[in-house]
Amino acid sequence: MNAPVEGVLIDRIVLVDRITRRKRNILHTASSLPGHLIQLTIEGTAHHESEGRVFETKPGLVVWFCQDEEVRVQVTKTPWSFLTVNFIAPHLPPPPFDQSIRQASPYTRQLFENLLQNWRNRQAKPLIRHIMVNANLCNLIADVLPSESAPFYIDPMAQIWWELEAQLREHLQEPSDLKLLCKMTGRSARTLYRACHRATGMAPLKRLKKIRLNMARGLILHSMLNISEVAYRVGYDRVQELCRDYRHHFNLTPSQDRTAGPDYRRTSQKPYHNP
Repeated sequence: MNAPVEGVLIDRIVLVDRITRRKRNILHTASSLPGHLIQLTIEGTAHHESEGRVFETKPGLVVWFCQDEEVRVQVTKTPWSFLTVNFIAPHLPPPPFDQSIRQASPYTRQLFENLLQNWRNRQAKPLIRHIMVNANLCNLIADVLPSESAPFYIDPMAQIWWELEAQLREHLQEPSDLKLLCKMTGRSARTLYRACHRATGMAPLKRLKKIRLNMARGLILHSMLNISEVAYRVGYDRVQELCRDYRHHFNLTPSQDRTAGPDYRRTSQKPYHNP
């Protein structure tokens, strides 16, 4: 007898789109959206830098981003077109870091096109559209996830931080300091610093602030919450402190950022130079 299937995998689907960039040698700098983001290149090529990785996206390449990865992109062959989906699924672990870039299967593009078609189908009844879009996304996820038997290595020191970070993301509204982080893990401050630096290249509290600000930005761009509510959701006692840190980190106030809209619709007209 088969075991029952329990729980909800996908909390929310934020975006499904086909995007085309037609200018070469333009630097696009952005953070991937909160949650998971899957991207399939269908035409052209682009040079990517993300979380220490440098790679070239070509037709048929799938990239899985997770949790606000900072990305620099230079289009090297135009037009560069890609299909993309952003979704929130807290209980879905992303692929291992070394398997988040992979070749698409023969079915990946069609699954993506089906998802986009149903996402854009405003004529369907809301319940039917909801069911179809979720079903399409589940099929796509199943197609692009690495096999369970695929080999990978997890750095034990970095894993200490990733396990703690998963807990912190579930309670961003609660205040945290280094003493509390040590109590949560039973580890010393020195061990947590080494673990966080190994995993992210940052100190623990600096990483935590970045998580709070990136989550705040996701709420600013993709929710109807007012700024006071956003501040509360991500652990800021005062709106003024959030606005100050937000402007310092993103070079825009929350209100200006909300008016400008998501990064994927923006273009930074800054020439790109290979490092």
